[in-house]
Amino acid sequence: MSDKQDFIFESLQDTQTIKGYLESILEGLEKGKIILRSNGEEICLEPANLVKLGIKARKKGTTRKLTMKLSWKEEKGVTISSIKQLDIVN
Repeated sequence: MSDKQDFIFESLQDTQTIKGYLESILEGLEKGKIILRSNGEEICLEPANLVKLGIKARKKGTTRKLTMKLSWKEEKGVTISSIKQLDIVN
C-alpha cells in the first residue's frame, strides 16, 4: 500500500488572492500544520522545524515564472548542514 498522496492546484488569480494564499501558508508554517483543499480534495501537511527552500526564477520572451518549493522530511534530530543567504528586494 502506497503512502503517496498528491494535491495539485493551478489557477489564474489576481495578486491580492495570491498574497492571501501565501499568508495562509506562512501561518501554517508557524502553527506546524498546512491544510490544502480544493474541489473535494484535501491534504494535510505538518512541516518540520527545518524546511528546505528552493526558489527558481525565469524570464523567457514575454513570460515570467517564479517557482517556490518547500520540502522537509518527517524525521527527528535533523540539523542544519549549510546555511545560504537569500535577499529578496521589492
